[in-house]
Amino acid sequence: MRESVSAREAREWTREITVPLQIMLVLVLLTAGFIKHTAFQVITTERLPVIGTFRSIGATRRLTSVVLFLESALYGCAGGVAGCVLGIGALYVITRWSTPAWLAEDGTRIEFTAVQLASTVLVAVGLALASSAIPIARASRIPIKALILGEHQSRQRPIGPRSVVGAVLVVLALVVPALAPSLLTAVAGIVAGVVGIVRLTPLILTGAVAALSRATRLLPGAVSDVAATNLRGNQHAHNSVALLAIGIGSMLMINTISGSVMDGLTRTHRDMRYDVELWTWYMNRATVRRAHTVDGVSGVLGLYGLSSVPVADSAEDIAMIHGVRADRFPEFWRLRGSDDAERLYAQLDAERTIILSYATQKRLGVSVEDTITLELARGRRDYRVIGFFHSMWWDGGYALIG
Repeated sequence: MRESVSAREAREWTREITVPLQIMLVLVLLTAGFIKHTAFQVITTERLPVIGTFRSIGATRRLTSVVLFLESALYGCAGGVAGCVLGIGALYVITRWSTPAWLAEDGTRIEFTAVQLASTVLVAVGLALASSAIPIARASRIPIKALILGEHQSRQRPIGPRSVVGAVLVVLALVVPALAPSLLTAVAGIVAGVVGIVRLTPLILTGAVAALSRATRLLPGAVSDVAATNLRGNQHAHNSVALLAIGIGSMLMINTISGSVMDGLTRTHRDMRYDVELWTWYMNRATVRRAHTVDGVSGVLGLYGLSSVPVADSAEDIAMIHGVRADRFPEFWRLRGSDDAERLYAQLDAERTIILSYATQKRLGVSVEDTITLELARGRRDYRVIGFFHSMWWDGGYALIG
């Protein structure tokens, strides 16, 4: 006896949903933080006369900062509560959409705890406080005389330390994930890329405005010069362009990921040299013989498979392991691997060996000639790794044994 769906299987089956959501979470937090930062820049700018009045009658810098931080915390709390309500609805929709038909008959249920809801509100409040810290700190450092006389406008140079830091972050975002590919470096690259683009926005916008103003001087009238003057050094324009860059970058990232997945799935299906696949419990040679009698069937290959096979001394498992016959399997499947396919098949027949998909190899961190131990029904068995092949079948968690 065993549970219908183990915790290990549930994690494996839902990974294609949870991983994209985790990546999108990073983008959403960065975008929300930038919007909050921009909003509080406007709020503190509008409140400067009021802050100057409070400071002139004895309020300290700390007190005025505390009042602004309390306001930011209230915004974060309201957003966190609204996010919980909307998130529960989104969770229900995702659960309905992703539940297999054979499980949907029991009804769709979602689970969440009070701790998860409280942590969501705390993250919202923390994000609001962190995003508004810089505008509040800038406002608190302005002297009282400058606040009263309105001498608090500051100009930022488009080319400066922030542009250098932005360029370095963009380069790191492009180089590091390519040199050390993993989920962690991918997320770090996304964060570095977004922060770098935001820091480079003033420089990019200044260059674009200068180029456009020169290109449009031949046009009649002074409209182009007026427009260029309004854009040059306009902080609101910088913020709008930065938000557009984040949004367009997010769309391109989603498009790239989906395109890569579709390309991998297409290649996987091209490796399949058959037209119909039949799966059932307790299949045997009699089932194969009956399939041969169907009109139009020219060849049949019977495969035994094990699903969700745990790897000993590891938290990982292999989603599907097929036991293959070296003399028949190549007729039905093209093996795109790291070595000669015929030699690999011959070793599968002669020894207790295993061929892993590249995705499984990366998850387990193994190399050729390494030994992995599988926990099978009759105990643990050692298998020597003899090669790898490209496949996204079973979400990449695929392996072949003799």
